[in-house]
Amino acid sequence: MFNSLIKNVLSLAAAIIFLAAVALADKGKMVDIYTDAVLPDGQALKAGKYQVVVGEGEKEVEFVQRGKVVLKHPCQCLGHKEVNPYNQARYVEGPDKKQRLTEIRFAGKSCVLNFEVKQGM
Repeated sequence: MFNSLIKNVLSLAAAIIFLAAVALADKGKMVDIYTDAVLPDGQALKAGKYQVVVGEGEKEVEFVQRGKVVLKHPCQCLGHKEVNPYNQARYVEGPDKKQRLTEIRFAGKSCVLNFEVKQGM
């Protein structure tokens, strides 16, 4: 009887740890924005570390810093042939010489979050 109780307690503890890990994983990935940048719609994003949370349906992304949503932007998940080895933000230089954030890639995922999305998609 005592062995059965210990097995039940250990099983319950394992289930709680698993559920906690799943809940924390859904809170977004950390991405380092190494330079001040603008998004395609003109919103400015200061350099820093952000928690990037992809909305349901992968159509919107939130940049969160210190628990507050700094900005939201439409996005589109584009398939990629390879799994990304690490979190990465990609930029292009705009005609105004500002760095424009065009996409984010997450470690272990083959999805590329593209920010150059036409409104209404």
